[in-house]
Amino acid sequence: MCPGVNLATSGMATLLASLIQCFDLQVLGPQGQILKGGDAKVSMEERAGLTVPRAHSLVCVPLARIGVASKLLS
Repeated sequence: MCPGVNLATSGMATLLASLIQCFDLQVLGPQGQILKGGDAKVSMEERAGLTVPRAHSLVCVPLARIGVASKLLS
């Protein structure tokens, strides 16, 4: 077993929390446009496979929240 697995596990929670706090994730549509409001429907179609993967990949664009970064860095 890798000796750094505990460090990686604790760091992953911090990384995920920072992503959620500092960014708004916007869903991209099939033509590459950002979907907002009622248009932000994610396709849950499945394709054949061992782990039932999605038929269409979920693609999100991170948009930075302006006020959060300045508060964190001060």
